[in-house]
Amino acid sequence: MKKLGVDGSVRFKARFVVRGFLQRPGLDFHDVYAPISSKAGLGVLLAAITHRKMFVRQLDIKTAFLEATLEPGLDLYCHQPEGFKVLGPHGVPLACKLIKSLYGLKQAPRAWSMDVKRVLIAHGFTMCKAEPALYFIRDSFGGWSYVLTYVDDFICAFVDLALYALLIKAMEAAGWEVKEMGVPVQFLSLDMHVTLDSDGRCVQINLSQHSYIVDLVEQFGLTDAAKPKFSAPMANCTDTADPPGDPLPSNSQYLSLVGALLYLATCTRPDISFAVSYLSRFSAHPTVPLWGAAKRLLLYLRSHSHLGLTHTHSPEFSFTVFSDSSFADDGSDITGGLRLAMLCLLPGA
Repeated sequence: MKKLGVDGSVRFKARFVVRGFLQRPGLDFHDVYAPISSKAGLGVLLAAITHRKMFVRQLDIKTAFLEATLEPGLDLYCHQPEGFKVLGPHGVPLACKLIKSLYGLKQAPRAWSMDVKRVLIAHGFTMCKAEPALYFIRDSFGGWSYVLTYVDDFICAFVDLALYALLIKAMEAAGWEVKEMGVPVQFLSLDMHVTLDSDGRCVQINLSQHSYIVDLVEQFGLTDAAKPKFSAPMANCTDTADPPGDPLPSNSQYLSLVGALLYLATCTRPDISFAVSYLSRFSAHPTVPLWGAAKRLLLYLRSHSHLGLTHTHSPEFSFTVFSDSSFADDGSDITGGLRLAMLCLLPGA
């Protein structure tokens, strides 16, 4: 398996993966759901971190699934790894009985998430009901601390680094191999630039997806394309159900690109939201001009790949909503209905 580091370095890893697709529900596994953090939950947490000027750290748990405890009462067996063979009496082939989880098991994500829950709750944390992947704790002085989990990647926010050190000890006592990555630089596909004050507390977080955009440009063969600097995501659009132009022979690449653009729009690039929404309307039957517009949008992102969202410290913490409606005065609104636009601002965002 090839893994790309934040600094561009390439590492190769090997894993022993079992054939979980052969597992039988009710016999080899029961529940498989495991919560992961949402984009909205991460955004609110980052706004709270900058607003409260907290210490922020990132953790990675090495070989997390291999540390998870399997559900009691299930006897699971697998073939011996290739290149490793032990025979029983009279040369009878043996199977491996699983004591811990392995990659490929259907219940592996849930088993790991239950271990995380057990360790954090034992340390005094409480699981958030609205965001099950977020855990919080309140100290004796009224300060809040948070741990946001995404499988084996954790974002930790503390008002006191002594509490963070105690958490690391609790994780290591549970048998986890914890890799402390310091102040976050990249979380999932988000590039994070964190600004600290003189005490090391977070006062600003810039989020972008420069690395993801560069990979996307390379994936669709636009690395060597001309570099026009577009000032807008789209040149124009036609408000019609049947866009002009010849249909594409296949919509697979179009769907792949529009899906990637939609991910960017919902994470860090709201400036392309309308353009992606328009392109997605024709996903079933895209045309050659629409394919060109999608690639033009990707070139726009290449020219502005460092743009993103910024969370800054704010002394106030209030939720503000702005709204505007046309009341059917838009001539293009042939239905005569109400068009409503809303802008919500959260301090720090």
